[in-house]
Amino acid sequence: MSEQQRKEIDLQAQKLVIEKSMDETSDFRNFVLDYEGRAKDMPKFIQILRGSVRPVLTYFFGAVSLFIFMKSTAFPDQLFKLDLIVLGFWFGERATRKIINTQQGNDTEK
Repeated sequence: MSEQQRKEIDLQAQKLVIEKSMDETSDFRNFVLDYEGRAKDMPKFIQILRGSVRPVLTYFFGAVSLFIFMKSTAFPDQLFKLDLIVLGFWFGERATRKIINTQQGNDTEK
């Protein structure tokens, strides 16, 4: 098997994994929805609580980072990594969807 054929098989495998993970009818997605419940079936209070996790963590780490940045000359490496994780929460999903749509040739999402 040539190197080109291996790369093509690897690319097809990656594409299959991405398609399966994004599939609306995937078994894993249905398992998670059955386990955690659908948003429309949850009380409004729980929806608000679940929806506030990312913003609260973002404000917390942003405030701590700003405080340490203003008061100290050395910014802790661990806090920098946590800040990157928070940014990944906000922008990672959107970037991933954009990359997937571009690879599939339907770059209609703005």
